[in-house]
Amino acid sequence: MNIHRRQYLKISAAAIASAWSTGIPAVGDTDSWAGRNLDIPADEVQAVVTAAALSHSRRLATGGDDHRIRIWDLDQGKLERTLKGHQDWIRSVAFAGATEQLISAGHDRQVLAWQANGPERLAKLSSPVSMIRIDHEGRTAAAVEFGGLLHAFDVQARSLRYQVDCQCRDMRCVEFSPDGRTLAAGGRDGRLRVFDAQTGQSLFRAADAGRRIRALAYLDSARIVTGGDDGRLLLWRWEDRAPAVPVTRPLGRIFVMGRVSAETIAFAGSDNLVRIWNAEQQEIVSELTGHTGTIAAMCTGTDTIVTGGFDTTIRIWSKSENVAESNDPTNIRSARRNK
Repeated sequence: MNIHRRQYLKISAAAIASAWSTGIPAVGDTDSWAGRNLDIPADEVQAVVTAAALSHSRRLATGGDDHRIRIWDLDQGKLERTLKGHQDWIRSVAFAGATEQLISAGHDRQVLAWQANGPERLAKLSSPVSMIRIDHEGRTAAAVEFGGLLHAFDVQARSLRYQVDCQCRDMRCVEFSPDGRTLAAGGRDGRLRVFDAQTGQSLFRAADAGRRIRALAYLDSARIVTGGDDGRLLLWRWEDRAPAVPVTRPLGRIFVMGRVSAETIAFAGSDNLVRIWNAEQQEIVSELTGHTGTIAAMCTGTDTIVTGGFDTTIRIWSKSENVAESNDPTNIRSARRNK
C-alpha cells in the first residue's frame, strides 16, 4: 500500500502523541505559557511548517513544504492572504523592521522581497537557502546557504552588500545581535562564527569542531546560545574567545531557537517540546507540550512564541501568570527541572 508523505507524517505524529500523552509534571513556581492552535481553513493545504516570522504589528508569516507563504492576523487568529512565488520548500521568512517588508528564501535558491503586487527577486543563490534574518532597523538582510556562503543584502537598495565564504558546507543558521553590530552563524562543523555586521569581517571562529549547529540566539551582544544535533544548549562568551559551555543535558535534536528576553531563550526540535531556558537561573524553567511532531519553525515576540512543524499545526504561546493545568496533552504544562 502506498502512503502519501503527508499521510505518513500524520500517522507518525499520532504515534508520537500517544507516547507523550502523559505530559511532564509541573515542579515549583515558574512562568506559565498558554498554548492554542491557529485555525487553518478547511480549503487550505495542511502544510509542514518550516518558517515563521512575526511583525511589529503582530502579522504572522508562515511557510513550508507547499511552497506558499501565509499571512495571519495573530490576534484575530485569521488567515489574511496566501502568497505564491516560490517553486520549492520555503525554509525561512523575515520582516524588515517597522516597514514590515517581508523577505523569504528556501530550497529554490531564491531570496524574494514581497510587494503588494507580488514578489521581487532579491537574489538567486548558488545552493538552497537555509535561513534569512533582518537586522532590527530593517536595513540589512543576511542569508546562509547549504553551499557555505553568507550573503548580506541592502534591503532598501535591493543590492548585495558583501559575501563571505564560511568555509563550512551546510550552513544552517544566522542571527543579528540585539544591537545590530555583529552577526553570528553556524552549520555542519559545529563552529560558531561571528562577523562584523557592517563589513562582514570575521571577529570570531571557534577553534574546535563539534556537532552540527542548527539554531542560535543572542542573549546580548556578548553571549550567544547555540543548539543542534547533540541536543544540548551551549553558551558562548565569544568576546572572551572561550570554548562553549554546555548548559543543559542532552535532549532531542534542537532545530529552532528564539530570544524571549535578555536572560531567556526558547528552543525546540525533534522531541516535540518547546523549552524555556533561563540564563540567570541556569536551568530549563518551562516545558510546553502540544505539538505531535518535530518542531521546525519558531519566532518570538513580546510575551509571545509561535511554533510550527511536521504535525502541520501552528501554535501560539502566550505568557500569563496563572494557567490552569489540564489532562489534555494539547495544553501547556510548565515545569522546572532539577539540575
